[in-house]
Parts: sequence; C-alpha cells; structure tokens
Amino acid sequence: MKSINDESFQTFGNIIDEDISDVIAYVATNVHPPKLGNRYYSSVPAVEQFSSVQKVYGYMEVMAGVISGHIMCFMIFWLLVIFM
Repeated sequence: MKSINDESFQTFGNIIDEDISDVIAYVATNVHPPKLGNRYYSSVPAVEQFSSVQKVYGYMEVMAGVISGHIMCFMIFWLLVIFM
C-alpha cells in the first residue's frame, strides 16, 4: 500500500494539513443525529464561520454542511464543504 504522500497521488489534488478539531468538536456537540436513519444539513452557518474552515478554502465563500446518522449503532458525522 502506498502512502498518501506518494508522488502517484499528486494528480488528484493536495493534502490539506489543517487542524479542524474545533469544527469537529462543535459538530459533535451541536448537531444531533435522528433516532433512525440519517440527516443531511446542506449548510451550517456556524461551521462556515470557523477560521479553520475559512483558512482551508483560502477565505473564499463556502457552504459547509453536515451529514449525521447511525450505522450499525455507531454515530457518524461527516463535514461537507462546497465551494460556492
């Protein structure tokens, strides 16, 4: 298995090395999954305002959303960031 830093992956984009633990903590505390299934929040303004999200995307206008739900009794959160 190749490392993510291998040259062969360079054509697919850049590795972003930014600490987004503040965003993850916010989402884990404030975005609650439904009792069954999944929920998609296409835009979470509070997440969009975090400086770590802004920095990753070069302070461009972004729309950051969250998918939350349950898979095999584990709670999951995904952070989606879409360029506007």
